[in-house]
Amino acid sequence: MIDPMYRLLPIFLAAALVGGCGIFGKDEPADPPVELAGFDREFRVRQVWSVKIGGDAENLYLGLNPASDGARVYAASNDGKVIAVDTIKGKTYWKTEMDIPFSGGPGVGEGMLVLGGGDGEVVALHTLDGSLRWQTTLSSEVLATPAITRNIVVVRTVDGSVYGLSVTDGSQVWLVEQEVPRLTLRGNSSPVINGDVVICGFDDGRVMAISLEDGATIWDTLVSPATGRTEIERLSDIDGQLLVMGADIFVASYQGRAAMLALESGQAWWERELSSHRGISSDGSTLYLTDDKSHIVAMARRNGEILWQQEALHQRMLTTTAVYQSYLVAGDMEGYLHWFNRADGRLAARNKVGGGRINSTPLVLDDLVFVQNDGGRLSAFRANLPAKED
Repeated sequence: MIDPMYRLLPIFLAAALVGGCGIFGKDEPADPPVELAGFDREFRVRQVWSVKIGGDAENLYLGLNPASDGARVYAASNDGKVIAVDTIKGKTYWKTEMDIPFSGGPGVGEGMLVLGGGDGEVVALHTLDGSLRWQTTLSSEVLATPAITRNIVVVRTVDGSVYGLSVTDGSQVWLVEQEVPRLTLRGNSSPVINGDVVICGFDDGRVMAISLEDGATIWDTLVSPATGRTEIERLSDIDGQLLVMGADIFVASYQGRAAMLALESGQAWWERELSSHRGISSDGSTLYLTDDKSHIVAMARRNGEILWQQEALHQRMLTTTAVYQSYLVAGDMEGYLHWFNRADGRLAARNKVGGGRINSTPLVLDDLVFVQNDGGRLSAFRANLPAKED
């Protein structure tokens, strides 16, 4: 069992090490976030709709993200509210309230939503009307989005446990436990299901492939070994979302590496020294990573070669980027959405979401971008992109 005091420290580390704020009593950040500067705007962004989910979750660093099954967008708040909203018009189909401090999810699949809570609660709701399908309690807080397949729901908890739960009633099918370092950043990488295997990243810099059937370890690869003399220097968390594309896995760790692994064996095909607690996105041939200084780094998929870097939003706590046609979009600590040209990373547009920091990765469906902020609001935006040249 991890000493509770070490579970409180990562809240400050997430702000101090990633956002550039002072640590252990320092009021002034050593490396402050830049002020926003002007740029040549290429297009405007219009808000299509906006709805209130629930209460404010500022500075809690939760793993709550909007999710969709195509027709509806689902979102949850820390004060126990869950909503289902029409993607096009923003009409609320249903809203459920529970006495649970939701902290991770929702995951969507098999006609249900699965969410995790701050005290280890896991609930499954019917997507049709939000009614409760089942509920269980696990060993600790859930900050990662659960993954759902036909028979198994996979849930990661902050104490290093990965649970395989029955889709039918939430009973435990298997359990994998991984030792957690005494000091970690606040956050967890969400499990990714691929066929009959689930891939998980851990706080000690490891990536593991686990059998969905029985929880057996298929392979275990140390991507980012801990280095340094102090516990802070030895942080090597894999907190960002893993990206699985075909037979390849792409992963990034804090104070460690970005790497490409073989899905079948876990063998590293290439590695590059980069530090990130965010996930990796891709347009198919190029990878896009938000590093620990909020610089956007574009890398070639095949060998990790750096193609360009965008440093204009230094230390603004940018999210993982989402691909929107020929552009990338990411949120920041003041509730702004920033749009980048994928070709060279130049800033192309900016719009204010309002109501709090954006911590979750924007969700892109067709020509809409869905954003959940820490103020408990879900909003949809559409970019008025310039006409393509012949």
